[in-house]
Amino acid sequence: MNRHTDVGIWYCPYYFTSPYDLWEMPYGTGKKVEYRPLCSDVPGDFRKYDADDPDVIDFHLRQLAEAKIDFLLFELSPAGLGSHKMEENNWSNISVKNAREVCKRIKAWNDNRQNGWKIRYALCGGCHSGTWGLAPGLVMEDIARDVFESFFENPEYGGADSYYHKDGKPLLVFWGYPDSVSNHWANYGGDKSYGSRFALRTAAWCQAGEYGWNISPTGPVIHGEVEVVSPGWGHYLRDDPPYVGRRSGAFYKNCWEKLLRHPLPEIVMIASFNDYWENTAVWTSDTENLTDADKWRDQNGEPNPSMYWDMTKHYIEKLRGGAAGYGMKFEELNLMAPGSGSRVLHLLTPHGAKEGAKFTADFTVTDVVVSCPKAHEASDMTFYLYRWDTDYDTTVASKPVWVDSETGAGYPGNGSFPFELAFELGGGAPAGTYLWLLEGTKGSPGFWAESGAKSGGDPGVVFFRDGQIMDEYIPSRVCGYSGGTGG
Repeated sequence: MNRHTDVGIWYCPYYFTSPYDLWEMPYGTGKKVEYRPLCSDVPGDFRKYDADDPDVIDFHLRQLAEAKIDFLLFELSPAGLGSHKMEENNWSNISVKNAREVCKRIKAWNDNRQNGWKIRYALCGGCHSGTWGLAPGLVMEDIARDVFESFFENPEYGGADSYYHKDGKPLLVFWGYPDSVSNHWANYGGDKSYGSRFALRTAAWCQAGEYGWNISPTGPVIHGEVEVVSPGWGHYLRDDPPYVGRRSGAFYKNCWEKLLRHPLPEIVMIASFNDYWENTAVWTSDTENLTDADKWRDQNGEPNPSMYWDMTKHYIEKLRGGAAGYGMKFEELNLMAPGSGSRVLHLLTPHGAKEGAKFTADFTVTDVVVSCPKAHEASDMTFYLYRWDTDYDTTVASKPVWVDSETGAGYPGNGSFPFELAFELGGGAPAGTYLWLLEGTKGSPGFWAESGAKSGGDPGVVFFRDGQIMDEYIPSRVCGYSGGTGG
């Protein structure tokens, strides 16, 4: 178990009623915000609020401290940071101003010696063409400068002591390009004086190691650094990516239970405390007026405004108690060097076609993760895991260690689809040499491969199609754990 797992939560400072009422602005499916969150200790105080109201902020901080949440991640990706601000009364600029007021209250909270649980914050800025249309690297450096000078070093906000750090540097997350750090920032030839002072991370889709924003229908993507849990996501009318329903709390419960079945990551990110536009909030709210997402009802169908916050506190307590096996260490094995070849599309057609890889892991295997294409997200596959024996034909003639029978619901487009062995195999498959295969069973399923790619952490990896060795590699990785006493 990782004794130092931190819990972060996305926090939206969007909300205000002046100079105009943002609660009444349409979003997504064209509907206004219909949530009415609890705004004080007064029972039944469900209403609109202004995100810069110190009383509401202090009330939020008390709840966050009681839940033992370590830091807030401000959602400021639309704009308002750096030199490329919008017009004065644009809601994104007002959101940044509101976030500054929250930072002041965080300092006041941490300065109060009676408050034993300290809270920190970090920022998520925007790195996407729809915001400014500038070079992403330039935008990232400009935002980093603003955050460093006006947030991180600001004594009114508590300075460095109030800012959350990752690996000894302040954390700065970017929403937009999934490869904003690995590609755009890495290849940016301009000045990096400010960006280099931060631990730069991404939030874009549902890929391994991202800090959010949305959630896959399959739940958290297992990763050693960060895993995201969320009660659901989107709107009934959202087609791409699909709406993820709350199912009376079942989806949120499954997210946490999946996370706790594996070695704990360094950070658990909850999406979100109060995003009422994309329906990911967990904070206590009256949802009886909702028409574009699931109302908060318990398993008996009764309204329960606090159900998701109660679940949040319960699972954080379970996390702090060490639900994952004691002494377990997260392990990850890339079967190819990501991005080292030219991307090509592989289809598992005609039905019955199989592709996969032979690999060797020196740890207990809990997940095999494959990158799937968007165009075929409605198609189905069956996953097989075999223990390797002599050669391909001998191996597939034996009984599989595990067969995934749950792919009939399809899989997320352009996402990493995890085939999870941990629960079904009582903790995972022991260290050894294996062959994983995917078989096309419906529609035109497939995944991305790379031509001329390099092998990853296993130099002996071999990729197959229908028993024949391939020169094109499938972006895939194997996750698991070593050490410990198990779950």
